[in-house]
Amino acid sequence: TLAIDLDIENPYGVGLPLLGVDYDLTSRGTRFLAGRAEGGLTVPARGVARYPFTVKIPFAGVLKVLTALRPGGTFPYEAELGLFVDTPVAGEIRVPVSHSGEMPIPDVPDVDLAEIRWGELSLSRIAATLALDIENPNSFPLDLSRLDYGLALAGVRVGGAGISRAASFPAGGSHRIEVPLSFSPLGAGQGLLDML
Repeated sequence: TLAIDLDIENPYGVGLPLLGVDYDLTSRGTRFLAGRAEGGLTVPARGVARYPFTVKIPFAGVLKVLTALRPGGTFPYEAELGLFVDTPVAGEIRVPVSHSGEMPIPDVPDVDLAEIRWGELSLSRIAATLALDIENPNSFPLDLSRLDYGLALAGVRVGGAGISRAASFPAGGSHRIEVPLSFSPLGAGQGLLDML
């Protein structure tokens, strides 16, 4: 899913209803996405409105068309857009807009469990800290805002949670994140308790 935000400035003294946007995206002369999104907002008089919309990209099909596309890198694109606005005098008109840039294709970060440091060990509660080494294989930086994790011991899922922790990973860089985990060994079963 590709999220697109358009900031539309209206220099006129009346509001302009946005009826829709058509788009045609190419890379090095090869089209990989085209379509139309519905409008639904009015750009205020002498003001600016942000119009967000999303489009679905058939990733496997795009890979066949754009042979230079590789996860973890970027590729150049050219976008030809048409803004359909409802004007008071002329009615519906199409305003052409062009934009070019580079689009990142994110690859999945590599995550390794570096160590488990056990804290409290009792029949009612076990607490540990998981040290995760996360490496960014991309040629552009990534920002982490949330991490969901789970832990299984001897095939038994003993816990998991999600944490919101901001971390920045430079291109090709790595970072260690420590996450807390606690669970009840009694609730996990006698087999797990015997192993511990």
